[in-house]
Amino acid sequence: MRNSYWLIRHGRSLANEAGIIVSLMVRLKQLDPPHPIVALRLLLKGHLADKMDKPMVVYSSPFSRTIDTAALCVAAFGITQESDNFFLEADLRERGFGVALELQPYGQAYADIWAEDGKSLDYKPGGDGESVNDVVARLKALFVNLEKKHDGCNIVLCSHGDTLSIMAAAMTSGGDMHQHGTPAFQFENAQIKNLV
Repeated sequence: MRNSYWLIRHGRSLANEAGIIVSLMVRLKQLDPPHPIVALRLLLKGHLADKMDKPMVVYSSPFSRTIDTAALCVAAFGITQESDNFFLEADLRERGFGVALELQPYGQAYADIWAEDGKSLDYKPGGDGESVNDVVARLKALFVNLEKKHDGCNIVLCSHGDTLSIMAAAMTSGGDMHQHGTPAFQFENAQIKNLV
């Protein structure tokens, strides 16, 4: 790859607090007190300390919880939502879990979805949600575009748990996306990982 990629999962949101699935485009505020995001910002700054000779570009899912997290994390680098290197990217949106699962408790639902994903990458949660293969297709298109558009950049991608776990599994496990629901690929709220 021509660029370095840093994956960030959004901070805790109202949906996380309520324990419900929100995968449709709605605006939910993030709930994190400053400390987790400040810690994440410092971690990002530490990771990039010896790489600041490269330009930074930020792409965020258009959900408010990711926009807020991305903006808070990169503020230490002088980047704001209004900067010409801060973009909203629909391909980073949350995996669609289907209308039937929208606003439903996620506890057992996610475990059931990941078990089905382990059996078939074409499983569509809720009957009309996005399969793992659907998410992989949009993420591959995104990476092709990013690699064409940028060269030698630190690219920060702020997204959602399932989208990021599918991305990490697709890019680092030899392409075995069946594993995306396992702890090795899952992201905690306000967690950063380098995509190697």
